[in-house]
Order: sequence, then C-alpha cells, then structure tokens
Amino acid sequence: MAKVNLNGKTRTELERLLKDIDAEVARREKQNRKDALKAARAAAAAYGFALEDLLAAPKGRRRGPRGPQPAKFKDPGSGKTWSGMGRPPAWYKSHVDAGKPEAELLIA
Repeated sequence: MAKVNLNGKTRTELERLLKDIDAEVARREKQNRKDALKAARAAAAAYGFALEDLLAAPKGRRRGPRGPQPAKFKDPGSGKTWSGMGRPPAWYKSHVDAGKPEAELLIA
C-alpha cells in the first residue's frame, strides 16, 4: 500500500481528504453488502432454497424470555401468589419444609 505524504497539507485539505475517505469506505461497504447478498442467494439457490425462506423465523418453539405466568400457588396467610416458575418464595418453602402438602397452596 502506498503511503500518502500528509506533510504540507492544510487542515482544510486534510478534512476534505477525510470526508472523501469516509465516503469511499461507505460506498465500498454498500457494494460489499450487495456482493455478499448476491453470493448468499446463489448459495441458497444451489441447495434449492430462497435466502428469505432460510432467514425466516423457525417454526416451533419460540426462544427468548417468557411473559408473566399465571399464579399457581397462593399463601393463605398473606395472600401472596407464586407462578411455580423460578425460585420458590419463603412462604412456600416454609410450608413444604413443615411437611404440609403442596396441594394446600394450589389455587383452584
């Protein structure tokens, strides 16, 4: 790669050169994206698929965090509830540790 002699350039010339470099980098990135997309479509077509079909969300189990779950257990004393997901609350643990059945806490 050839070195560019920047000595003797004014600040304005350097700023213009910097703008030109940024514009060229953006242009090449755009072209590289087009080329990569074209190559990806060709590779998918070689296997009999459309690229968009391969990139579509897969059917079946959804990934990611779940939303709030309905309450499954209720503390008769305080009225607090628990969905049964995650770490059990203290009132649930103390009830079960006391040898009482879990079914007593189930919400009907």
